[in-house]
Amino acid sequence: MARVAVSRDRIVRAATAIVDAHGVEALSMRGLATELGVTAMALYRHVGSRDALLVAVLDEISERIVHPELPADPVERAVTVLVALRAFLVAHPWVLRLVVGGHWSSRRGLWFQDAVLAAGRDAGLDDAGAVASYTSLWQMTVGEVEFETARRSGPPGPGWAAALDGAREDELATVRELAPRWPDLAAPFEQRLRRVVAALYR
Repeated sequence: MARVAVSRDRIVRAATAIVDAHGVEALSMRGLATELGVTAMALYRHVGSRDALLVAVLDEISERIVHPELPADPVERAVTVLVALRAFLVAHPWVLRLVVGGHWSSRRGLWFQDAVLAAGRDAGLDDAGAVASYTSLWQMTVGEVEFETARRSGPPGPGWAAALDGAREDELATVRELAPRWPDLAAPFEQRLRRVVAALYR
């Protein structure tokens, strides 16, 4: 293989493009080396390991995060932060796998956590309450991102209809009653989030 000049920045940018397009599983040192026209050993000299490269990729993508202007009210501040976080994670769902599965993060990404924890404190919560509320809100946001990612991955199924059709009349009474009105009752994420934040910050 002919020698090709390669830098750490070029390696990280190429790896970020692969992961952003195809997910974390698509990134291999051998495949990345082939794409860049270098040996795998050349990559290891610059980034150390695949894990170290993934940390660098996370830092690279985190630099694209736009931090929104934050309102003074703690409830609105937390909502603003988490809505922005949801939008970022829906656009880059592989980040969620790294953060949740590998417990990795980046300095810029930790801004979301810091802002929500500070909002909880400013709402009057003690430190344990601020952490508990943040954890609940983070998990709600993660669930929303996972749902949105799954929804985009394939055609919709029959939903509840098939299960309700096969149920006895005395089963699932509340679901059966609410199902026809579900589209009207299920508010968008931001509205649901605001209600949950307000309840947690009471």
